[in-house]
Amino acid sequence: MNYKIFAVLLAFGLSGCASPGVNKTAPEGTGAAANTAPFGVTASAQVVDMGSATAAANAGQILHKKGDGGSKAADKKNEKSKGEFKVRELVINSDTLRFNRDTSEAIFSGHVVAEASNVIIYSDELHSKDYRDNAQAFGNVRAVYKEQNVVINCKRMDYREKLTKVCGYDDVVVRKLLDDGNTMTMRCDVIEFNAGDNVLYARRVTNRVRVTLKDVMAFADTVSYSDPAKEMEFTGNPLLKKNKSVFISDNIRLDVEKKMIRMKDNIFTRLFPKDVEGARRQETGKSGVKPDGGKP
Repeated sequence: MNYKIFAVLLAFGLSGCASPGVNKTAPEGTGAAANTAPFGVTASAQVVDMGSATAAANAGQILHKKGDGGSKAADKKNEKSKGEFKVRELVINSDTLRFNRDTSEAIFSGHVVAEASNVIIYSDELHSKDYRDNAQAFGNVRAVYKEQNVVINCKRMDYREKLTKVCGYDDVVVRKLLDDGNTMTMRCDVIEFNAGDNVLYARRVTNRVRVTLKDVMAFADTVSYSDPAKEMEFTGNPLLKKNKSVFISDNIRLDVEKKMIRMKDNIFTRLFPKDVEGARRQETGKSGVKPDGGKP
């Protein structure tokens, strides 16, 4: 049996990421009962294919009747005043839906798909007291942010602030398609993603973060990537390899657009002539001038 829930979402901001040891209940500060619309604005919701009057009555506890014209105007005003990343409607499909009256928590199970126009989150199970604002997904979790070209796979994920920010845990694999057509891959214990800023932040819990990008492989305790700046920053004993050349320092920055590496403090490098010559040829091809100042 399929369940569909439609919810009008407002615009959103930024929230912190829970520690890896957080339990499966909805995080604190998410609101009292799930039938209270955020910011006092009535949400629009509808249930279809419930299958029985009892199921419909139980599920109806977390839903709202369509708001009046004033509520719609408030929704529109809030959307304009918030950040750039917005989800206006969220549809959740699952095989089963349970609702706990005591905890006001909805539990979607089996082939769960939470979908909006610009983001989709797949999971085996999804728990939430207010699915319009936040939820926890479990099992084989996969989040696809279409506009940001980001795909996150993990075993557990929290989404907060109406999907502006997600935190993924356990066996995390992140793939980010860059402007030049190359794909950056991150493997880590914890990933934080801010869709509004288009920034990724990976950190170590037990295993070092591993990043691969074309002919570059890097390891560090923490790695951040800013898409607006087109730059990666490695901290926590970072090591970067480009082909056979090795770069070690306290802080390494990689400009993915200009293909430049910058290092700071306790620097150690081992350069192979072929790698250096390859970089020189690449730079020559871009500028149209030989390194010695002559014409090609």
